[in-house]
Amino acid sequence: MEWFKGHYPYTPLEPSYRGLHRKDGWRPPGMTDQDLWLTCSTRKYDMKVKGEIRVLTLFPGSFEDPICCALSVTRVEDYPAYDAVSYMWGDPTATETISVDGYTSFPVTVNLRRALQYLRRQDKTRKLWVDAICINQNSIDERSFQINLMKEIYSRAETVRVWLNHELVSDDPSVQKLLSIQSPEDLDSTMTEPAFWSPLVSLFKNDYWERLWIQQELVVARKLVFHCQDLAIPGTSLMALQHHIVRKAGVRRYPWDAANEWMLLADQISITKTPSRQLAWWREMWSKKLPVDKYTLQPDYRFPRPEPEWAIRGKEWASVLCKHPLYLLGILRYTQHLQVTEPVDRINAALNLAIDYNDDGIPPDYNMPAAERYMRVAWLLLFKCNSLQILSQARLPRDPEHAIRGLPSWAPNWNAPIGAGYFWIPFRAAGDLPMHKFPLQHDQKDGVLHARGFSYCTTQQILSHGNTSHVSIFAFADKFTSAVQSSSDYKRAAISLFYTLVEPALAEHEMPLDHFDDNEAVLYVAILLCYAYITRGLRLCDLMPYTKTDCGQWRHSWRSLETLQEQYSRYLGPFNGRFHLRSLSAKVPATIDQPSRFEQFLWLANHTLASGCLALTSSGELAICEGAAAVQNDDEVWIVFGCQTPMVLRRNGPHFQTVSPAYIHGIMDGETTEGIEVPNALVFDPYTQGIAAWTMNADTGNLLEPYETGRDRRLVMDITLC
Repeated sequence: MEWFKGHYPYTPLEPSYRGLHRKDGWRPPGMTDQDLWLTCSTRKYDMKVKGEIRVLTLFPGSFEDPICCALSVTRVEDYPAYDAVSYMWGDPTATETISVDGYTSFPVTVNLRRALQYLRRQDKTRKLWVDAICINQNSIDERSFQINLMKEIYSRAETVRVWLNHELVSDDPSVQKLLSIQSPEDLDSTMTEPAFWSPLVSLFKNDYWERLWIQQELVVARKLVFHCQDLAIPGTSLMALQHHIVRKAGVRRYPWDAANEWMLLADQISITKTPSRQLAWWREMWSKKLPVDKYTLQPDYRFPRPEPEWAIRGKEWASVLCKHPLYLLGILRYTQHLQVTEPVDRINAALNLAIDYNDDGIPPDYNMPAAERYMRVAWLLLFKCNSLQILSQARLPRDPEHAIRGLPSWAPNWNAPIGAGYFWIPFRAAGDLPMHKFPLQHDQKDGVLHARGFSYCTTQQILSHGNTSHVSIFAFADKFTSAVQSSSDYKRAAISLFYTLVEPALAEHEMPLDHFDDNEAVLYVAILLCYAYITRGLRLCDLMPYTKTDCGQWRHSWRSLETLQEQYSRYLGPFNGRFHLRSLSAKVPATIDQPSRFEQFLWLANHTLASGCLALTSSGELAICEGAAAVQNDDEVWIVFGCQTPMVLRRNGPHFQTVSPAYIHGIMDGETTEGIEVPNALVFDPYTQGIAAWTMNADTGNLLEPYETGRDRRLVMDITLC
């Protein structure tokens, strides 16, 4: 929470009490804070809330009159009548003064004073809850336990009044139409065009929507009213318009398809990227406690509230938990790009928005280092997901963030910029092999995670970090040449390179992985390599054939295959004389428009490499890693049981550091785990000291020695990540 200091003589509030009680009224005795943090059930327990809050009485007056208020103390469990104000503080150093209980020098930000001017009535008082005034910002303790009541304060308010400090022309037709909306059907029955709503674009682009804390304030509110200076827009009207734009924009069949005007409008106001700009969808999920379709608002009854910890079926739930901002993993993902003042608030705000988490009632400790808070939520996600799904979001950054210094490499940094989106996809690199039965052993404060798996290969040559689409295509050709062991491997290597470049983007955009066939793959890689040797400085991004608004125009510059073959033959490339573009082209079905499909290949490859780096591995395969990660030569690529992607690990004494997730064509659906068996710690035999041929520690479930198993005789062992 942002804050600044004033000198108003606050009377201390009684600290709030929030505690888990079983639904029959019994509270479990003897549970430590850590027990509650990790094991509290969303099914068996309710949160009981008691404590005091301050309510602001805003006295009546005309617009230019001085702002006069009074504070009173009331108990939150008495459900006092008030409206809560949701707003942006603005610059905390630029303040003006108001009068509170006769104290005429109470400092508030310019934006808050302006809000109070417009929210004030001329003839009667208004009861409000405003954080900057109702909380003593000089007291860290009070801020902590009042923040602990935020969900209750906003959900129990009669109305949440959103102050946007945005001027709209009241007689504009779009504004008048917006104010007249009573239901979504009012929009369906009219034939407005996207341009009709252009006067409202600036409203939706307001920085207010990008603040993380306001997401909670909007989703839990019983009733919403949006105040744009002297205009009051009913929340139902604004949400109906948001949803109308989402439905009209629809889903693009393919990401390179030309956008219609509704799509451009949705992109312009980022309506599909921020939960607060899709309030109808988000609030419906919150109400139903179920995943909800963005377009129809119909709940998905296949996924009721998650089962208790450790009982989630990872295979069925993996994509649900990360796709919907209803669950802890999903809300951390959705809000990663939103704005907060303190990194730890990414966790504090997210925990209040997840239905699969009930906190233990203890106020957030702002003296706790952010790294420890991030590590605690990583522990929690192990229980919630019953898998190592979070590993695919962990990386060792090239430029460590000072605010999160000390975070174990296996725990995701949710304050970092969003990385490659395709590592969110629930691949199945480890098949159905479960994670280590006891990932958190001994003292959890040491930050060590126990895992089980096998080493698959090592990284040997790193092409580039960051945006690899800006690297010359010749560098790709060089890696391709290194990957080909003999002339007979040419087609296999070409297909591998092709799918390495396009499959991550295909998966991220939920397109079928067989969108192209193998004959196309060989042809388009051959064309790309020809370009590489003809113009050595040419980059992949330079070949991009179109922009979003200029789709498909590049086909007019498509060189004939004969011309391309002739130009390439002048250079002594490694496959000179072996490329026969026309014969390769003849193997592609005649119904396929090859220039258009080559454009699609370029679009997908650019998307994959824009946030990824390319590495050659000791197995001769190419790997895509996280572009922002510090991947080095001789790092090891592991298949970690319970993790959806291969993981790049680096030895660090007795432990491993988690460097990056990886994408390697041909092993993302569990192909390397065929025939692998794992010990079942639940049926440990104390007489044989193991199960079958495996020897394990009875207390920890750890293997006492590695063992070989599976079709390819993989050496499975227990490792620790730090």
